[in-house]
Amino acid sequence: AGLALAAGVLTLSATRALCPLCLLVAISALTASGLAFGSLPTPERRRFLQVFGLVLVLGCGLSLGRGLWLRSDDRARKARLEQIGGPSGPQLLLVTRPGCAFCTTLELDVLADPSLADALGRTRGLERIDEADPRAKAHAGGRGAPVLIALDAQGRSLGRLRGVEPIEAVRAFLVSVAPVRSR
Repeated sequence: AGLALAAGVLTLSATRALCPLCLLVAISALTASGLAFGSLPTPERRRFLQVFGLVLVLGCGLSLGRGLWLRSDDRARKARLEQIGGPSGPQLLLVTRPGCAFCTTLELDVLADPSLADALGRTRGLERIDEADPRAKAHAGGRGAPVLIALDAQGRSLGRLRGVEPIEAVRAFLVSVAPVRSR
């Protein structure tokens, strides 16, 4: 029960939202713990409460710290993405949908990976657009998010990458639309 509550604290501190599944697991675990507690002889109840309290305090404390670190790391990654780009190369559009976990994964865990900084630096930057945006409708190849689209200076599609792909696949896509120029 303490670990389930700690998972809820991690989710809440990292995303500022309660995970219904984590909350359900915590309530179920607390109920089971309460039933087990009621069947214990009195001396074991004290030990049970001590262990439960220790797990709860340590678990929630560690989860809160980790969740706050994750939120801070996400902000830093988003800030790095906003600074990437130059005066030339294709414009990248990231088609997203509100509340889309896959969109967040592509943006913060894949595109914001430091190993893609050079490839992203050969573009004019990344713009997030909603799937209802006319540019998404024109270039995404159907409904759905996330889609990474590369447009040339005239707004023509150079290519698109649909869904969450590994970093290597995204790098290959970026190199195909913004190749490395020899000096």
